[in-house]
Formats: sequence, C-alpha cells, structure tokens
Amino acid sequence: MLHLHHGNRLETLLDRLAEITAPPLADVFAAERIVVQNPGMSRWLAQGLAERHGIAANIDYTLPASFVWDTFRGQFEAVPEQSAFSPEALTWRIFAGLPALLDTPAFAELRRYLRDDGDGRKRLQLASRIAALFDQYLIYRADLILAWERGAEAGEWQAVLWRTLTAQLGRRHRAALLQELAQRPGGLDASALPERVCLFGITALAPSYLDVFRAIASHVEVHVFLLSPSFQWWADQLSERDLARRRDAARQLGVMDSAINAGTDGNPLLASLARQGREFLDALHEQVDSDNPHYAPPEQLNLLGTLQLDLLFMQHRGSNDGQARMPVAEDDASLQIHRCHSAIREVQVLHDHLLELFERLPGLHARDIVVMAPEIGRYAPLIDAVFGGVPEDRRIPWSIADISGNDGDEPLIRSFLALLQLPQDRHALGTVLNWLQVPAFARRCGLGDDALPRIEQWLRAAGVRWGRDGAHRAELGIVAEDTHSWAFGLRRLLLGYAVNDDRTRIASVAPYPDIEGQEAVWLGNLAELIDRLGRWASELGKPATPAEWLQTLPRLLNAFFDFGTEDEGGEARIRSALHQWWEQLDAASLGDASIPLSNAVVHAHLRTALETQTASHRFLNGAVSFCNMVPMRSIPFRVVCLLGMNDTDYPRTQPQLSFDRIAAKPRKGDRSRRDDDRTLFLEALLSARDSLYISYIGNDARDDSPRNPSVLVSELLETVESGFELPRQPFVSRHPLQAFSTDNFHPPYFSYAGEWLPAPIAPTPLFPAGGEFTVPENHDDSAITLDALHAFFRDPVDHFLRESLGLRLFAEDVRPADAEDFTLDGLQSWTLRNDMLGQRIDAPDTHIDIALLRAQGQLPHGDFGSLAVAGIEAEAEALANVIRPTLKGAIERELDLSLPDGTRLTGRLKHIGRDAMVRFQAGKPNARGQLAMWIDHLALNALDDIPSKTTRWIAQGSDESYVPVADAMTRLGELVRLYRAGRTRPLPLFPDCAAAYADKAHDPTSALIAAEQHWLGGEWVRAESERPANAFAFRDRDPLRDDSGEFGFEALALTVFKPILDAKAAKPGKRKS
Repeated sequence: MLHLHHGNRLETLLDRLAEITAPPLADVFAAERIVVQNPGMSRWLAQGLAERHGIAANIDYTLPASFVWDTFRGQFEAVPEQSAFSPEALTWRIFAGLPALLDTPAFAELRRYLRDDGDGRKRLQLASRIAALFDQYLIYRADLILAWERGAEAGEWQAVLWRTLTAQLGRRHRAALLQELAQRPGGLDASALPERVCLFGITALAPSYLDVFRAIASHVEVHVFLLSPSFQWWADQLSERDLARRRDAARQLGVMDSAINAGTDGNPLLASLARQGREFLDALHEQVDSDNPHYAPPEQLNLLGTLQLDLLFMQHRGSNDGQARMPVAEDDASLQIHRCHSAIREVQVLHDHLLELFERLPGLHARDIVVMAPEIGRYAPLIDAVFGGVPEDRRIPWSIADISGNDGDEPLIRSFLALLQLPQDRHALGTVLNWLQVPAFARRCGLGDDALPRIEQWLRAAGVRWGRDGAHRAELGIVAEDTHSWAFGLRRLLLGYAVNDDRTRIASVAPYPDIEGQEAVWLGNLAELIDRLGRWASELGKPATPAEWLQTLPRLLNAFFDFGTEDEGGEARIRSALHQWWEQLDAASLGDASIPLSNAVVHAHLRTALETQTASHRFLNGAVSFCNMVPMRSIPFRVVCLLGMNDTDYPRTQPQLSFDRIAAKPRKGDRSRRDDDRTLFLEALLSARDSLYISYIGNDARDDSPRNPSVLVSELLETVESGFELPRQPFVSRHPLQAFSTDNFHPPYFSYAGEWLPAPIAPTPLFPAGGEFTVPENHDDSAITLDALHAFFRDPVDHFLRESLGLRLFAEDVRPADAEDFTLDGLQSWTLRNDMLGQRIDAPDTHIDIALLRAQGQLPHGDFGSLAVAGIEAEAEALANVIRPTLKGAIERELDLSLPDGTRLTGRLKHIGRDAMVRFQAGKPNARGQLAMWIDHLALNALDDIPSKTTRWIAQGSDESYVPVADAMTRLGELVRLYRAGRTRPLPLFPDCAAAYADKAHDPTSALIAAEQHWLGGEWVRAESERPANAFAFRDRDPLRDDSGEFGFEALALTVFKPILDAKAAKPGKRKS
C-alpha cells in the first residue's frame, strides 16, 4: 500500500517515521530503505532516528534515481550497476561518436558549431550538454525516446544521435525499462523488493518515478512523508500569474470571470511559492491508499509564527474581508530583512546578528543555525574572512558545505591541473615558484622551506623569466632566443658554482657565483626539476587514448608529488576523480577505445570533476551550517538565514538550449529551476522556528543607487505589510556602506566589532613624538667613520629600524618577473650610470661591455637594451667631460678629526683638487646627494692643511659650488649629535621634505606646503611617506606637524639644510644635460 503522511513540521513527520521503522524487518540483515532528496536530509534523519531509537544502523539512504535503478536491477537481468546512459557515461559516448556523424546532413548545425574546435574542448562541452538533456528525456519524455527508437523524426539530429547510441549501447535505459516494467505480466517480482520503503522530504518526483513507487506499493508498504504548509486542500491554489492566464483563456472562450474564480481565495504566499508542490500533491493524491495528516500550530505567535499559521489555515490577513491587521510587538525580531551594499557587508551584518541572537534566545547553539545562499561558493572566502578574523570572544563555529574539498587541498589541486597544461605552459618563474610553495611538490623535488628563499634569490639574480629554452619559446610562437630562459639562468648558476667569478664570460655565459657548499644540492635538484618538466611537457602534449591517459596521470602524480598526511584529502580527491572517470568510460564501453584525447580535453574534464566534488559532510556537524539552497535542505532550525536574495540571483535562471524539447513544450510534472527556488523559499519560511533572517544587496556600493530584492522577498514584504501593523517603517533595515561607519554604533544599528569603533582620541603612535620613545644606545660611538655618517643621513628612519631594531622593511611583496624587461628599471639605470660614469672619468675610451651585460641578463630584450645602453653612454660621456678636467692633480687625504665633544671622526676624502674638492653623481641632483656632499664639504673644511675649502658638486644638468665654512667642526658636531639621537629613536628627517622646507624657511606656511608636496608625492615626485621605513614608523601621526622640539621636523630641517643653502655659492650657470 502507498501511505501518505503529510504535515507542516518535519519533526512531527520524523516522529512518525521513527514509529514506522521501529518494528524490525523480517530479514535481520536487510537494510531499512529510506529515499531522500539530498545527503543533508539523510544526515538529519540519521541523527534524529538515533535520538529516538538510541541507535540508527543498517539504514540505506538513497536518492530517487538510484532507488529506481536498483529496482530495475532487481527485476531484470543484465542491468549493469552503472547505467551506460548516465549523463557522465553518455557524455563520453557522444564525444566519441560525434565525429562520424558530423558529415551527415542532419548534423549541419552541429558541424558549423564545431568547425573551429581544434583541441576537442568544444566537442566535450557540447557532448556534456546533450548528455544532460538526454538524461532528462529519459525521465520526463520517455515517450519521445521510445518514438525515436521506433524511427520517428528520421532527419532530426537528436533522433539520429539517439538511435546511434542505442545501436552501440543497447536499450537498457530507464525509458525502456520503465516501459518493460509497466507491460510486465503479473507486475513486479515481490521477492526482489525491500520489505518496507519510506520516502522522506521529497518535494517533487517525475511522473514516471511515481509510477514505479506505485507499482512497488502493490507488493510492499511504501510510506511517503511530505512537508505540507496547510492541512486544507491547497493543490488548486493559483498564483496571480496563473490566474491571469486562466482569465485570458476564459475571456477568449467567452466565459465570465466569476465562473473561473476557484482557487483565488487563500494565502498569496502559498499560491505564489507552491506551484511545484501543488502539482506533486495533486499527482500523489491520485495514487495513495491512505492519507495521514500530522499538523501542529506554531509554538510562537510572533510575526514569523503568525505567517506560518496563516499558511496552515490558508488565510490572508490582508484580504478585503474587513479583518483588522495584526499588531506586531516592538521587540519582535522573528522576521528580519536587511539590505546591504555588498556581499562582504551581508556577512558582516550577519555575524553581528548571530551574536545578538545568542544573547537574546536562551539555549541557542551554533548547530541550531543554518545560513543558505543561492551560490554559497561566492560567499565562502568572505565567510572565512569575517567569521575567522574575529577575536576568540566573538568567534562563532562555522562550516561551509557544498563547496569543493577543503581549502587546504586547493593549492595541491591547482598545481596538479596546472601540470596537465605543461605543453601550453610558459614555465614562468612565478609559476614554478608557486608550485614549489606546495609542500608535496617541494618534497618530491628535494627542496624544503629553507631552500626556497635562496632559490628565488638565485633565479631573480640570474635573470630567469620564462621558457625552458629557445626551442621551447619557438614552440609557443616566439623567437627562439635563449636569454632569460631557464636554460640561460641555470647555465649561469651551474658555471658560477664551478668558477666562482661573475666578471668573466665563459663561452658567452656569465657565471653567477653566489652558491656555496651544500647549496649545490639544491641547485642540482632545481636543474633536475626543470628537465623533468620538459620531459613531461613533451609526453603530455601527445594525444592518447583514455586507457593511456589513465596510466599516465598516476605516473604524473608520482613524478611531481610526495604526498604526506596533510595531503590525504587532496590526493584522495584527485585519485577519486581518476577512478570515477574510468568507471564512466567503462560504463560507456570505452575503456579500451582508441579515441585520441588531447590534454586540453583531459584537463577540462578533470577540472570540472574536481570543482564539482562537494563536501556535504560539513553539513550538520555542530557548527553554524553554511550551504547552498537545494531542495529539502531547509530542515528545521531555530534560526534560518538567507543571503544573496537579490533580484537577478533568485529565483535562479537556467539558460535554455535551443534544441531542448522539454523547454519547448512543457508538461505537468516537469521540473523548473525557478519553481524549485520558489519551493525552497517556502520551505525556509516553514522551517524557521525562532527567527528567519533575509539579506540582499539593496544598494550599489559605487553610487548608492537602489537595487531590488528577489521578487520572492518583495512578495513576502507585501504579505507582511498588508496583513500586519508593523512597529517601525521601513520594515527593511538599510545598513551603512562600510563596517567602520560610525552609524553602525548608534541606534537603530548595532555592531559587536569594536575594532571598527572610532577612537575617542588620537591613537597612540607606534613611536611617540617628543623623544618619549627611545632605544638604549648599545654602540660605542666614541669613534665614528665618515661612511657611517653617510649611511645614516641617506635615510635616517630606515637606518634606525635596521641598525637599532633589526627590522628590514621592503617596499612591497615583489612578485617574480614572468616576462623579459623592455626598459631598465630605476635601480638598473642608476647602477649602469654610476658604473659608466666612473669608467669614463678614469678611462675616456672605455665602453660598456654589452655582451657581458646581456650574458648577465641585465639588459632589456633585443634592441631595447642596445638603445638604453647607448643613451646612458652618451649621458655619461657628456658628464665625464665636465668632471674629468676638474680632477687633474686631485689628491686624497686621510681624515682623523677630534670633534668638540671628543668624538673621533675618521675616513678618507677623495678628489681634492687645487681649486676645489669635486663631488659628482650620475643622475639629477637631489637632497640625498646634496647632503652627502655637505658631509664631505664640512670634513674638508675641518682640515687645517688644505688650501682650498671650496666644494664643487656636479650632477646631470647641474654644477654648483659651496663656499668655505668657518665653523665646520661645530656643524660636524651637530650632525654627529643627530646621528647618535637617530640611533635611539626615529628622527623625522626626510631629506627631500627637509630640503624643500629649508628652501622656503622665510615663509613657514609656504615651507610646510613645499615639504608636504614631497611627503605626499605626486605624478613626478616620489612620496617620502610611501618609503617603507617612514610609513611604518610614522603611520599613526603627521610627522611634519609634530612639535618635538629639537628633534621635530622643522628643527631638523633647519639644522641640517639651512647651513647647506647658506653655503651655496652663486651658480656659474646651468649646463644643459
């Protein structure tokens, strides 16, 4: 018999299921058979039955399609365990058979679509879509399939293709087996049927499947447990759209509206959301032998409970019957709708809302909460960031189901898929280094964590960019040049280890010698890795049969990965995908077929297979469950939350194929994605016990323009606003754009995220102003070198962080360059200019050794490098011609001074000429170069036996002289005092800012503006504030305005740079660069 148990609460239906399954089966070894719609329901049932029975064992939870197939296998012979007509197996059979059919007239449309399919990927995608469509035909259009097999539609390509498939695979498919089952004399073989069958939480069944269960019910007890919103007959409830269609049809037939108004009374939500359920309920009632209602009113008659009550009694409080609207209490938060500006704000607001619910609802646990979204994968990284980025006292346990694998598996999976594309891969430096970040990959290569920083340093310095060698680049359609390839870099590294010399070319190779001792093992392993990549790129680039691929891919895994315990999940996913592929091919009788598959096809298939592996075990595991909205996932929870209820995202749309016969002529009982989603929304409304929370992106984050919610949310709002007296307007909460908005901490909003609170006073800076923060001086500064002064004043803040605190900051996380340079970067240009200028001054006929620079990988690609060198040589020659005459007869002097405070200053001064000491720099003049010159100028003037105390400073486009300084020893003493102070605290002495300030010191306002221009930077001015040391040390204050006495910015700028400006002589004239 077929028994229908229906009710509005799944807990009640579960109680009845527990009663029915309590008596043991006659066969003690037989499994209880329970048919469910998804794995999430099976987990909930297993937990519920265990609570009620004390144990829940030997229960077989299965999906409807699997149960029906198992029934076929029990009733007929020669039915395989896996159907050859499953979508996965059928995909490969269609892929293999299409080429032979494309030249026939019926396939002209497909032939045009596939004409540019060079590697087979389009054919695989098309085969997958056709297979999925044929699978639906087998369930919902069995008559069409059987008609094709009888020869109908002889010239239609789908019919031709289907007949070809059945000729190859036989007719053991669902449509034929359903027909055979229906026509079988004497009905089913009862001995092959389970003793008892229960269907729990099924919201829809194909008519053909319902016929199977009806046939089974003729022999055994079949119990159907159906979640139903109302105890009244609601199968004839019609939505406004359906009513409009009915009225249009009635008017065309000349029938009065009053004659067709049946079904217009009732609950509008039920009419709108339950179309799919109405059709299933109608079909089910035609088949059942007993009807067993199990209904109960909501436990609370708040807003949410009253909405559920109205569904139960199929009533509408907003109807025109004079019924007063029900008042809603001020503190009623059972139904909440929130509009945000972005998905991240949705998750942030949700987190605050859940924390508030834990305080408000007694006994609420994380396991009592479910959060659903149309596509939870879009929210997964945001959920991890928000829920995982809070302090322990605000941490809520969470898990995300319905996403592929574990986050920890992804690097391994991505690396495996990338290796499959080796034939097309550029072997970019960044790509290989990323692979080496995967522990299993690095272990196989013999390169541990300690090796990777050194290897990256070598490869950058050796000039590796991309490509194994010139031949590999030629294969990719690029000029077969070896420079900046892996072969180029490895030759430099290997030769450098052998000869330990970086200034000599050996057979056109410039050695890179920075490799010592046991590091040679790392270098050898790296060279072997690149060689292995080349061999596998060649092997994977050849088309192979499925059987050959299934032998090759495990070898690929073993060649590049040494799996550890932490990799078990990722390894299992990959090997499972390979095993499933073999099963699909075997089911399609293609296991030993000689079909050539390109690596692009194999990669596309495995990528899809790995991406669609989902982690359903994370559902109902004791934490807040985040998951997709899927049928009957809305099992009872105290709190149900829906994210992403946007107008364009829900109900979801499914693109229709132009050749989809189901979509072209729908029938009653067909599945619809949009109707499924309406049913899911109704289930969420029914399943929430204490609170239903809904959020959507209601405003554009860029211009704040409004966006509509899902039409289902709008319908819910209309029902609420028409039937209830709400305590506040608007009912929908509109949240600020940003989490740090002050509005979040004032009613009606609230937030537990105290880190976003604006500070009541300025935050305590890392290094307070006014010398309050100091580091003990641990150095003996009784003797200081001239070089030490230069190093300090080049960048005082960076010097303090490095030398006093041991901090080394970098401008950014520089990614490895994956392409050749076509211009010199700033450092390369500066180095070449300085080297070339020094050479030209000492030896006028010297030229840059371009061949050596190319061998070292220092020049831009091709002619770009030659042009860059030519420009630098010309500039160096012009500047050297100015400097060289000034150095005739120049001498050097040792420096050993005793400063007024007793400090000993030592060093060496070069380029002291008869008329002036000469200082020069290859680039344009700047404050740092000027300050370096000034230190030497003061040292020169402190010497007693030097007749000329003038300094000439020459730079590109500049030639300046500085007059003698009478109090040079005092000035040097001031610099040494700042040097000592700067070793104990960060001094706000920023050379470019200080020089600009001192230049306009006569007008403090203009001086500060000039300094700020250099602090903040601009299109042509590098910001001093963006230098890593400055940004770190002064990130919590404005150092230009801090009043720190003698160590404040203004005092330092005037102390250091004002004397420089005073000593600057009138310019003899600018020389053009």
